[in-house]
Amino acid sequence: MHIEGLHREVRKGVVRYRVAEKANPKKRCLLPRAIDPQHPRFGDYYRAYRNGSVQIDAPIEKAATKRSVEWLVTRYIEFFEKEVKAGLKSKLTLSRRRNQLVRLCEHPAEKGGTYGEYDLDLPTVAWEQFNLDKISTPGEADNTMKAVRAMYELAMKRGWISHNPAKGVKAYKQNKGGAKPWTPEDMKQYRERHPAGTMAHLYLTLLMFAGARISDAVWLGPKQLAKLNGRTDLKWQPKKKGSAPVMLPVMPPLDTAIKAQKVVHPDAFIPRADGQPFASSAALGNKVRDWITQAGLTNRSSHGVRKSVAELLSESGMTQYQVMSVLAHTEAKSSEIYTKDAERRRLAERAMNALEGYEW
Repeated sequence: MHIEGLHREVRKGVVRYRVAEKANPKKRCLLPRAIDPQHPRFGDYYRAYRNGSVQIDAPIEKAATKRSVEWLVTRYIEFFEKEVKAGLKSKLTLSRRRNQLVRLCEHPAEKGGTYGEYDLDLPTVAWEQFNLDKISTPGEADNTMKAVRAMYELAMKRGWISHNPAKGVKAYKQNKGGAKPWTPEDMKQYRERHPAGTMAHLYLTLLMFAGARISDAVWLGPKQLAKLNGRTDLKWQPKKKGSAPVMLPVMPPLDTAIKAQKVVHPDAFIPRADGQPFASSAALGNKVRDWITQAGLTNRSSHGVRKSVAELLSESGMTQYQVMSVLAHTEAKSSEIYTKDAERRRLAERAMNALEGYEW
């Protein structure tokens, strides 16, 4: 059966669907994982996405029973949207939370039905069971439970529940230092596979010589270039809330990579193959994972490049505040996450110099 504007795609064996907007057919929005043409709410999603809206609160509200988990999800998303409009939260976080909680509502309950149909006053053991059900995707489980805990915090403030039943659910992933920094060998291997003139090459160069997050790399472009005293700077306000403005000189490797680019767009350094900007940082992230895999690298990410920049700056003797100015941090504790290992090595080296003259 052909449905106008509906596009089926298979990525790593998983079937997903995209819906093209009527007004802009080139913009194809990805439906939530649980939504396919056989899903009872497919029509609601399809019509909304065709009309250029990715708001799914209306179909959720229509089916939700008062004081159910699904009802609480709707209240939470409404509150989150207000925070986004007030500039307190980001649209990207809203999109992630919405998708996580929609999938939660569709998750099968142990005794039939879905989690969305449960009363919001669920016992902690029910959330433990949900967490256990998601053990094959621990990252998604942890992120969903983080959203659930935040949702219940709102419920407590509004007097809908007296406690947070998701608070005692332990995370699968423990903090082991976060993203792995790229080594010089990683960089070389990547650039050998993606030489100058390719989009992949410019992407890595932009992250390396601007310290940009992927949420900024997706929209940074020629409009952010500024001439100052004969020097070209890259000047922008990062999208992440609480970030400081950034103004950095365009270093020769980045300048060369920009000029070598064959596909050019006035609003983005890194457009898609068809010349149009990526629709979101998530869309760019999918492409980046392909580039990393093509280079034969594993367990490497965009954030790992940013961490490498911080470590290289710190190893070179830059102060904490110099590193903060490059990474757009406003608090020293943020940069310390990246620079503490390099600082410890420098301190240890100085300490060991005291033993240099010791006779043995």
